Amino acid sequence: MSTPAIQKAIHEIVLLAAGRAATTEEMTLIESLEGTGNWAPLINLINSFIGSLAEANGSANIVKMLASNGTGVTLTTAEAEVVSSAIDAGTSTWADYFIENIYSEEAPGLVLTSRG
Repeated sequence: MSTPAIQKAIHEIVLLAAGRAATTEEMTLIESLEGTGNWAPLINLINSFIGSLAEANGSANIVKMLASNGTGVTLTTAEAEVVSSAIDAGTSTWADYFIENIYSEEAPGLVLTSRG
C-alpha cells in the first residue's frame, strides 16, 4: 500500500528525471515496482534508464539536466563532473544521486521537496 511519503518520493523521482509531475499512470507503474517493500526493481530501473541517457549524452550533462529538472539549480560542468565521476567510477549510482536529492535538507533538496 502506498503511503503519502512513498507518493511524495515517487513524484520527486519523476521531477528529477523528467522535470515535471508524475502522471497517474506513472505513479501506478512505479508503485507497482515496490511490491512488498523491495525497492530493487525501481533502483534497477533508475540506474538502467539514467545510465542509458548518460552513455548517449555524457554523465556530467545528465547530472546538470537532473539538477535543473528537480531543483532548478544550474550546475557548472566542473560541479557536475564531481558527481558524475563518482558514478562513472562505480563508487555511486544514479539511484544514489536520486536518493541524495530526495532526502537532502540543503536548499536544492528543499526545492525538490516543495515541488514534490
